[in-house]
Amino acid sequence: MEHPAFFQRLDTAAAANAKLATVAESNQPKPVQLLRKLPHIATIGWQLVQLYFMKPIDVTTSRGQVR
Repeated sequence: MEHPAFFQRLDTAAAANAKLATVAESNQPKPVQLLRKLPHIATIGWQLVQLYFMKPIDVTTSRGQVR
């Protein structure tokens, strides 16, 4: 994928996922962990929604070319 924002959005979602793992490893009570996870879950969800609705790249010009 050559869209400029594609990997940036994936990196943002991956960073939020790493923060989720850090929260899950803490010794806090489960309700507190859930409250601390919610912003990271929302970030991942928002990034995935933006990836889904990202305008696709027109590949008809490169059809038949081996890359």
